[in-house]
Amino acid sequence: NAHVLNREKGEPVEVVAVDAEGQAEVRVVEAWESPKQIVDMLRSRRDMIADACHPGITPEAIISSLANALMKDASLTRCTPRSTLETVLTAAKLGIDPDGTHNSAWPVRYGNEMKLLPGYGGMIELICRSPDVSHIDAGAVFEGDEFEWAKGTKPFIVHTPSEEGDRV
Repeated sequence: NAHVLNREKGEPVEVVAVDAEGQAEVRVVEAWESPKQIVDMLRSRRDMIADACHPGITPEAIISSLANALMKDASLTRCTPRSTLETVLTAAKLGIDPDGTHNSAWPVRYGNEMKLLPGYGGMIELICRSPDVSHIDAGAVFEGDEFEWAKGTKPFIVHTPSEEGDRV
């Protein structure tokens, strides 16, 4: 049985059988029963995902990445099919991994909606794609560190890590 998204209604359906004329018998899936159903639905939309992919990114990589995220957080299976597809398309367009690898981005559940939450790694990756950016330096500031900054005509940042305290 294949799990796909009904084109007209955007709801998940399971293809139960196909008759001799090629007509599919389907049943509406009220809720995702497993991550495999979601992956099957995404594979059925491979061409749509491919059209959205940033250069160098494949739909298979994005689908695999979301499958990894589903294995890490089973609550994502409670998200609507439409929001799941939108999250994958957004990750594909941006060209960032939606499974948290390298802190690029995470799929996050808000109620029954899935949203893509870019991480600092994904933000750095996106920023570095700009031809106007020649250097970026990112790091954490911890309690006890000295940190000064200013905007304006003479912007600056001064960060002096503390030699005391926990830096983890």
